[in-house]
Amino acid sequence: MFLAFWAWLKAYKNNLLAVFSFSVSYWLVYYAAELKPYSMDLLVVGIFCLLLGYKRGLIFFLPLLLFFSYAAIFVFWIPAYNLFMLWRKDKSTLPSLITYILVSMAAFISAYSIDWRFGLSQSCLFDYWRDYFICSDSPYCFIKSFTEGLRNMVAWPFGNNRLSLRLASVFIPFFLLGIFLSFRSFLKEAKSGIKTLESFGAIIFIELFILGLFKKYPFTGERVTLFFMPVVFFMIVKGIELFKRYKTLYFSLLTVYTLFLSYSGFNSLLAFLRLYR
Repeated sequence: MFLAFWAWLKAYKNNLLAVFSFSVSYWLVYYAAELKPYSMDLLVVGIFCLLLGYKRGLIFFLPLLLFFSYAAIFVFWIPAYNLFMLWRKDKSTLPSLITYILVSMAAFISAYSIDWRFGLSQSCLFDYWRDYFICSDSPYCFIKSFTEGLRNMVAWPFGNNRLSLRLASVFIPFFLLGIFLSFRSFLKEAKSGIKTLESFGAIIFIELFILGLFKKYPFTGERVTLFFMPVVFFMIVKGIELFKRYKTLYFSLLTVYTLFLSYSGFNSLLAFLRLYR
């Protein structure tokens, strides 16, 4: 988890509010204290984010991270996409593109053969996730499951009690604004590659939405989508920064969010003191 924090610290590029959000998140701190795979998910996705646009030989080892984290499925193809876009402008990069694709295919097939196919055949696992998928039975069911998923996505990271969840829910609109801005960034960058955290976050959100809709992976599965939490924090801050032109409102929002993070950190500290004493 320390390595994951370092990776996201670099990816945030000195966005102090995003770093503060990561630091006081109850569940990120909780899973830092246990030997669980969710910390590895955070690290792996953070590494991919950190190396966006990287062209050197190091990226050829990235597909091997599929053996360490299921979350790598969401992002391992992004370097191939970036290399493909680069190849369209510079034909000399073809060997790099082919090498990355071959390594990715070998890692994907191997990981599926020795691990994933067994998990995908477990019906009890998908029954457990049923409430975390996006419902498509009716418009009402869709809206209900989607909004509940958003609430889990934004509020769940910050606390373990009702008050924390209610307070955190206030920032859902800012997360949505941040996601909207990230979609715009992705559309601008699509022809040159995915090179910013904004576009990176938009891609993962779209993947979670599609897989949740087709009931292949939880839209917000709390622990199994822990790797997306650093993106959530970043998007909330980006949503708040949208109001920079209105100075009074902007500083008011910054103050409110900072006070909320301070409360979250204090609440987490008290909870862990009770838990580990």
